[in-house]
Amino acid sequence: RHEWIDIHHLRVLNHSGQLHIDAHLTLPVYYLVSDAEKEIEHINRLIKANFGDDVEVFIHIEGCNAHECVHCSMGDCHIRHAAYIHRQEWTLDTIWKANKHAHG
Repeated sequence: RHEWIDIHHLRVLNHSGQLHIDAHLTLPVYYLVSDAEKEIEHINRLIKANFGDDVEVFIHIEGCNAHECVHCSMGDCHIRHAAYIHRQEWTLDTIWKANKHAHG
């Protein structure tokens, strides 16, 4: 989704047969709490569609920074500091890292 600027610090734990998934999601800094909640619900639906209902999901929301503009495809951004170049590629190698990896 174009609203998702970065995903990082993914952790998956299996506790007594129940999966616990935790991740950090970078969204536009000007998003309202209600906007962020919609994105979290979208992630919850995606995960549960693939892993079933016995999954607990925690998403930590972070607002974007100016250095991430080059990776942000939000076309109507009113606070853009740099032109969009390309989306950040998310792989298992990158989303496990604890820090944001979308650096301009």
